[in-house]
Amino acid sequence: MVSPSVTPLPRSRGVPDFARAHGLSVPTVYRLIERGELIARKVGRRTLITADDEARWLASLPRLGGTP
Repeated sequence: MVSPSVTPLPRSRGVPDFARAHGLSVPTVYRLIERGELIARKVGRRTLITADDEARWLASLPRLGGTP
Protein backbone atom coordinates (compact mmCIF):
# COMPACT_ATOMS: atom_id res chain seq x y z
CA MET A 1 0.00 0.00 0.00
CA VAL A 2 1.34 3.41 -0.97
CA SER A 3 0.71 6.21 1.48
CA PRO A 4 -0.37 9.51 -0.02
CA SER A 5 2.29 12.15 0.00
CA VAL A 6 1.50 15.05 2.27
CA THR A 7 2.96 18.42 1.50
CA PRO A 8 3.64 20.21 4.77
CA LEU A 9 2.56 23.81 5.11
CA PRO A 10 5.42 26.26 4.71
CA ARG A 11 6.92 27.56 7.97
CA SER A 12 7.18 30.99 6.34
CA ARG A 13 6.29 32.78 3.10
CA GLY A 14 7.91 35.58 1.20
CA VAL A 15 5.82 38.71 0.65
CA PRO A 16 4.81 37.86 -2.95
CA ASP A 17 3.68 34.34 -1.93
CA PHE A 18 1.79 35.72 1.09
CA ALA A 19 0.10 38.34 -1.09
CA ARG A 20 -0.90 35.75 -3.70
CA ALA A 21 -2.21 33.33 -1.04
CA HIS A 22 -4.49 35.99 0.43
CA GLY A 23 -5.52 37.82 -2.74
CA LEU A 24 -3.62 40.98 -1.78
CA SER A 25 -1.16 43.12 -3.69
CA VAL A 26 2.49 43.21 -2.63
CA PRO A 27 2.27 46.94 -1.76
CA THR A 28 -0.74 46.20 0.48
CA VAL A 29 1.26 43.57 2.37
CA TYR A 30 4.11 46.04 2.90
CA ARG A 31 1.56 48.64 4.17
CA LEU A 32 0.21 46.09 6.68
CA ILE A 33 3.79 45.49 7.86
CA GLU A 34 4.54 49.23 8.11
CA ARG A 35 1.38 49.83 10.17
CA GLY A 36 2.26 46.97 12.52
CA GLU A 37 -0.81 44.95 11.56
CA LEU A 38 1.34 42.11 10.22
CA ILE A 39 4.64 40.97 11.68
CA ALA A 40 7.43 40.17 9.23
CA ARG A 41 11.05 39.16 9.63
CA LYS A 42 14.14 39.87 7.54
CA VAL A 43 16.56 37.22 6.37
CA GLY A 44 19.19 38.95 4.29
CA ARG A 45 17.24 40.87 1.67
CA ARG A 46 14.11 38.71 1.95
CA THR A 47 11.09 39.68 4.02
CA LEU A 48 9.37 36.62 5.46
CA ILE A 49 6.09 36.10 7.26
CA THR A 50 6.05 33.06 9.53
CA ALA A 51 3.08 30.70 9.69
CA ASP A 52 2.46 31.79 13.31
CA ASP A 53 2.42 35.49 12.34
CA GLU A 54 0.15 34.70 9.39
CA ALA A 55 -2.27 32.91 11.75
CA ARG A 56 -2.20 35.87 14.21
CA TRP A 57 -2.95 38.30 11.38
CA LEU A 58 -5.86 36.18 10.14
CA ALA A 59 -7.28 35.90 13.67
CA SER A 60 -7.08 39.70 14.07
CA LEU A 61 -9.27 40.39 11.04
CA PRO A 62 -12.85 41.48 11.76
CA ARG A 63 -15.53 38.84 11.52
CA LEU A 64 -18.53 39.32 9.26
CA GLY A 65 -21.95 37.88 10.03
CA GLY A 66 -22.67 35.06 12.42
CA THR A 67 -22.41 35.35 16.16
CA PRO A 68 -19.41 37.01 17.81
